[in-house]
Amino acid sequence: WARRSTRPVLSDRTGLSDRRGMQADVIVTVDWSAASRPKLGADSIWVYEWPAGTLTNLSTRAAAERVVLDTILAHERSRVLVGCDVSFGYPAGTAANAGLLGDHAAEPPWLAMWRHLAAEMADDGRNVNSRFEVAAALNRRFGKPRFWGAPHSAGSQWLPRTKPPIERELRGSAA
Repeated sequence: WARRSTRPVLSDRTGLSDRRGMQADVIVTVDWSAASRPKLGADSIWVYEWPAGTLTNLSTRAAAERVVLDTILAHERSRVLVGCDVSFGYPAGTAANAGLLGDHAAEPPWLAMWRHLAAEMADDGRNVNSRFEVAAALNRRFGKPRFWGAPHSAGSQWLPRTKPPIERELRGSAA
């Protein structure tokens, strides 16, 4: 970040800005949570809005989505930058290795992955969700675990509780 007056400006080093820099009038940061039940405090969802200086603790992802959307809509004539600590992408080849391209081979692989997750993932207003089932099903498609980190109650052959050993590929070897 570089600063100009009181507005944060993304420096030109990002490759995302024009020569003047991309200025944000409002910045919303979201510390997301994967909690499987409503929860406040530690391991819950926090939303901060700058320059208002408001910090909001929310107990559910549904409530956080509403707060972030309402904040964006409240500033519809401003430049709003939203930052979330969630994964928006996967390694190259993930959609193809999971067999998700199929009839949509012309669309970008990331869109095939997002379509799959949108169709398979359930997440209700009380934070009950199917993320472990979806991860296990993807691992079955891969033929080996690529996702891990399940709690004891959700761990299985297809969704280990801990990171599996790294497979070493021998490239250019006769072995």
